[in-house]
Amino acid sequence: MGGPGGLAAGYREQTLGAVLADPLAQLVFVAAAITLLLLAGREEILTRLDAWIYPQTADQRRLLASATAMLGQAGQLATVGRTVARTVRRGSGSPATLLPAGAETAGRGFRTPDAAMPPLPVGSAIVHMLETAGGSLRVHPSDATSVFKLLPFDEAAWVVETGADAIVPVPGPGTELVGILVVGRRFDDRTVRPVDVPFLEALAAAAGLALARLRLLEAPAERPSESPPAQECPACGCVTGSDEPPGCGCGSAYTEISAPKLLAGKYRLTRRLGVGGMGAVYLARDLRLERDVAVKTLAGVSVPGLMRLKPEAWAMATVTHAAVAQIHGIESWRGRPVLVVEHLAGGTLADRLRQGPAPAAEAVAMAAVLGDALAALHRAGYLHGDVKPSNIGFTSDGSPKLLDFGLARETADTDVRGGTLRYMSPEVLAGRPAEEADDVWSLCVVLHDMVSGRHPFADSGSAADVRDRIGRQRLAADDSSPVGSGLPSAVLALSASLLTARRPARPATAQAFIGALEAMVAAQR
Repeated sequence: MGGPGGLAAGYREQTLGAVLADPLAQLVFVAAAITLLLLAGREEILTRLDAWIYPQTADQRRLLASATAMLGQAGQLATVGRTVARTVRRGSGSPATLLPAGAETAGRGFRTPDAAMPPLPVGSAIVHMLETAGGSLRVHPSDATSVFKLLPFDEAAWVVETGADAIVPVPGPGTELVGILVVGRRFDDRTVRPVDVPFLEALAAAAGLALARLRLLEAPAERPSESPPAQECPACGCVTGSDEPPGCGCGSAYTEISAPKLLAGKYRLTRRLGVGGMGAVYLARDLRLERDVAVKTLAGVSVPGLMRLKPEAWAMATVTHAAVAQIHGIESWRGRPVLVVEHLAGGTLADRLRQGPAPAAEAVAMAAVLGDALAALHRAGYLHGDVKPSNIGFTSDGSPKLLDFGLARETADTDVRGGTLRYMSPEVLAGRPAEEADDVWSLCVVLHDMVSGRHPFADSGSAADVRDRIGRQRLAADDSSPVGSGLPSAVLALSASLLTARRPARPATAQAFIGALEAMVAAQR
């Protein structure tokens, strides 16, 4: 009998010390220990080996950023497919095929433009699982975690024929699947590594935005007679159809708006929530999912113009975090883009600050939550670029969420006047490209705003005065020397110290800012 079992039988009558002193026993135990370590760290060892032999698979973030930029400029489905396939091969070592579901093929299923791979029907079990599970599916017959055995015979045959190992959902800006990504086994015939799944899903999300953009650009313009503009009451904002009687008793003459009463056959506008230089925001009811949404019209922006925005602005819509507001979809009406976004019934932080400062403990907790949301964006490789009170909203239960992600600033507010200037770091004002630390600076200004009820760099001065104070990091007179004791004073002392410190002495990341908040709170106990 060999191995550890045979060794134990051979030394049954000896003491433990005598067994451990035997060179053969020591060799066997060392070999067993090494084997256990190799088994425990198998996946990490193989990942590191891949990175050594195929170094391109180790730099997935760079590949993802490059692919996102290329997908944002792609003008054809074939270009999107080639970019995705090349990026998957370089980033994970697997072959991959993108199967879009364009508007013209939605009734027939997901298929490649050249029919190089058999299509997958829209009503298939695989598609249903992708829509309900919210993540990738393992489908290879030899994978213990695969759903292969649960598939109907024809779909199991499709998996075998296509050589699929994993199927990744390709979402549009909303909840609809605009495609699927079929990923095969790797170059070494292993299944897709767990470490590759986030990379594949992020790439699929970027591809989904590219497909949605192409769908919008290729969609025929609606005839005005088919979708007439709605009307609204200028006093209360009530929205009615062009052929409907007034929906309120204000007595004001209704005016035409830049949106229909029923958008895309599924969003029924009910009332105006707000209006600004970018356009108007309306409360609407999603008739398919039975939920309230916010519909944003964009004045003076065409669909091609909106689609030329930085790819990063759209990609941020795919970042999932409890404190990041979601973009549900992008629709088009008469050649104009309309954003469908999460409705935040609790208003904005700007609304709340008009009533006075927030309690210090509440402000610190809110800053920590928003800091964590910024950290999630930064980990995905994106900057928010416009953190300020009007871009922080609240759900009906009071939970804060980041809004907009610079979309409005990119389309119309390309200068730094008004509210945007007040929350820019001195480095960005000086022309330096924005970094993570600049989002953190803006959040620190917001924190000071919440606790003091005043902007740290703005009193009654002009925009030029505010710019000068930010550039020199000189706080307004009332905020330069926080006095008193307790948490409010500690918060203002922290924000004042960070806003007057040179860049190397300020938190470079959102997580570092959260750490500074936690240390301050701990010091007050």
